Amino acid sequence: MIYNIGKKIYDDENDFWADHDENCHGRIDDLEDVSDYAEGFVWECCRRYGDDEGCKFTKHKAEVNLLLDYPAAEGGKRSRENGQMGFIPSKKTKV
Repeated sequence: MIYNIGKKIYDDENDFWADHDENCHGRIDDLEDVSDYAEGFVWECCRRYGDDEGCKFTKHKAEVNLLLDYPAAEGGKRSRENGQMGFIPSKKTKV
């Protein structure tokens, strides 16, 4: 799996935006996911263009057994971390 760990940010050092008029073309921040404007954005993690394939390579790992600290719920189980009553999601619970 190839992905970027950061978010896209406006590249203010790029000449791509030299003729951009927000009153005519729209707000720059609203264009980060529009493919025609990908060259005007970079990924904060690697500074590559916004349409770059990715900078991190890894096998897909599903998040399982994720324990979250929720307030006490009726019929909740005892939390292993702090001993207080709370809801512990099962593998089938979407977080």
